[in-house]
Amino acid sequence: GAVQVRVSLAKQFADLARFRRNLIIAGAAILIALSIVITLISRSITRPIQTLYAGMGEVNEGSLDVEVAITSRDEVGYLTSTFNDMIQRLRRLIESSRRFVPQPFLNALGKSDITDVAIGDATLRDMTVLFMDIRGFTPLSERMTADENLRFLNSLLERILPSIERNNGFVDKYIGDAIMALFADCPDD
Repeated sequence: GAVQVRVSLAKQFADLARFRRNLIIAGAAILIALSIVITLISRSITRPIQTLYAGMGEVNEGSLDVEVAITSRDEVGYLTSTFNDMIQRLRRLIESSRRFVPQPFLNALGKSDITDVAIGDATLRDMTVLFMDIRGFTPLSERMTADENLRFLNSLLERILPSIERNNGFVDKYIGDAIMALFADCPDD
């Protein structure tokens, strides 16, 4: 006996073409999905870095009023947290330096920031200078404890400093019980 098998090649080619089309569509869908996922992952990594970079740019321009939002708990989040801590420490350092070099003193030198002052910077100008010293303070202080001395001096300065500041002056030096105050506007009184 003979067996004859008849198969339509047209049907086989049509099935093969449909399979190929479905494979291309599935491949394209997978590529699109991968592109979306890669874009989202890329943005989730680069956006915090770009935000941190922008904050660093603000600090570089002189602004310390920067706090970058921490959006992750990875290395970038740690870096951002460390950056924010550094800015807070810089603010405290600058505030501390203003106790020793007041802003009006920097203004009198024609400087806006303590970092602008170089060794030997000087300005020649007319100013009124106030020297204040407590008469008989040494024997008085010998009868007081250290805490009493400190409270006495602070109480006195709390009364005197507002008058100096009200007249556009600032204290240049504290020397024990004495102060030296400068008035750039040369007040007559």
